[in-house]
Amino acid sequence: MADGRSWSVNTCSFCTHMNLEERNPYDCSEAWCSERRKYYPPTDRACSSSFMYDESRAPSSGCYLTTITHEILGYEDTCETLQTMRFFRDEVLMKEEQYHPLLCEYDVVGPFIAEAIRKSIKPKEISTFLFKTYIEPTTNCIKKGHFDLALLIYKYMVEELKKFCGIKEVTFNTTMEPTGKGYLKGLDFQHQR
Repeated sequence: MADGRSWSVNTCSFCTHMNLEERNPYDCSEAWCSERRKYYPPTDRACSSSFMYDESRAPSSGCYLTTITHEILGYEDTCETLQTMRFFRDEVLMKEEQYHPLLCEYDVVGPFIAEAIRKSIKPKEISTFLFKTYIEPTTNCIKKGHFDLALLIYKYMVEELKKFCGIKEVTFNTTMEPTGKGYLKGLDFQHQR
């Protein structure tokens, strides 16, 4: 287990050895690592023997639903899909304490999932797949009032995204206050890869 901040330092993109500006001329998804003297994808897990965390590169927030829908696919931030998901968060999940761990998990892993999707080789293709396979069916269930099914689809998507990012386990301390918006109010959490 890692401590409250160091969980996020396991990707090359946060290492000071990686030069994000110097890209592989044959594969722009890779950046130069001065430690290993080779190009690597910034989303790769960092080598623990030489990793140097650069806090300035860490994403401060990142709602991956907004990243997928608005930033990458080009929908308006006020589109029906995002409004429906926000309604579900604010009017259903935030009002029931049993869902707070799910919201805390979203706050913890959200920024790193959003960053991984942004920096992937094919962010639009991944976003389109996630939108059609998970986000759209979830919002359709919410609109029909099938909240249990919406939650089931959403949870499955989160598990798949955690695998995509190499996240094995996230545990929370009761001091964490959920926002469900992809940023943290409390820093007492643990993450394991």
